[in-house]
Amino acid sequence: MMKSIGADIDAEVSSSKGRADAVMKAKSHIYVIEFKADRTADEALMQIRGKEYHAQYDVWKAERRVHLLGISFSVKDRNISEWKEIVI
Repeated sequence: MMKSIGADIDAEVSSSKGRADAVMKAKSHIYVIEFKADRTADEALMQIRGKEYHAQYDVWKAERRVHLLGISFSVKDRNISEWKEIVI
């Protein structure tokens, strides 16, 4: 779906401390995304920040806004149960 809007998206993007579930790059924004099943969006954001998945995009801050997205899925409901964003 994200590719269909013209975004450049990659899955399991490696960093020196682990792998982000997804990174989407658009013209003026970068989204570092971590997904969790039956856990909280805050836990996903803590993982992004704790493992510094966003650090490799710090050099692009002058050109693009960097967003950290924690997305939680409910296995029971088979849907997004919560999401949170931090803009850095």
